[in-house]
Amino acid sequence: GDDDLFINKVATGKNTSVEIDPATFMYSMPKTTWTTWFMQKRRHISTGKLYRPIHLFLLGMQSFTQMSFYAMLVLLLAFQFEWKLVLICFGIRFVLQAITFGVSMKKLKEMDLFWLFPVFDIMQLVYNLALLPSLLKKPVNKWK
Repeated sequence: GDDDLFINKVATGKNTSVEIDPATFMYSMPKTTWTTWFMQKRRHISTGKLYRPIHLFLLGMQSFTQMSFYAMLVLLLAFQFEWKLVLICFGIRFVLQAITFGVSMKKLKEMDLFWLFPVFDIMQLVYNLALLPSLLKKPVNKWK
């Protein structure tokens, strides 16, 4: 909601820091149905245009590079392009993700999720593709 917009507007490298002590963690109740979850995500996307341009760019690049990577993986394998080289590239990305997620999850004490990161990567791709049309629609203004 407006909390992340506020932080995005006022936070700088000089007035903020990252805190990973479990005592500082904030938990919220998750949505209980796919419909309410999807509507919540659409509302979040509708406020995206209010983020700083650099953050919009970085978030967009993360989604774009992920989608591009999987599209190229499928296309290159479909056209039988040096499949060993393609799988090596996939393996390198997979190892780099494992290291990055492993370090992050260890710091956040969430290692039980580590082995699911490949599933989450595919789920995020599906999520981004499913919500892509929402970026093109008129914003939803139904905040409670």
